[in-house]
Amino acid sequence: MARKVRKPTDTVHLKLRLSELLRRQLVREAKRDQVSLNTLIITVLERELFNRVADPNAVAAYTILNSLNDDVLEKLLGIVQIELADDLAGLPRARARRRERTNDQET
Repeated sequence: MARKVRKPTDTVHLKLRLSELLRRQLVREAKRDQVSLNTLIITVLERELFNRVADPNAVAAYTILNSLNDDVLEKLLGIVQIELADDLAGLPRARARRRERTNDQET
């Protein structure tokens, strides 16, 4: 039986093993911040991952990507794949099309 391919925007369940001490600390923090334990853990993980990224543009890009619904994200990925394929093939038409779109948007 084939496994379902998950989209980047899918929510998944994850079972964690952690010490009781750490769990209690997380519960205290969640209560203090008036959020669920799940929300606190996700916030802490995202903050830690983003802190490793030095480029503020990359942080902004991740934030935007995470906020997109599935349909928009799939359309965006399709556009990027087409552009990348054209560039890798070295087709000058791709660059010309991009310039035309940029010029159209500026006018």
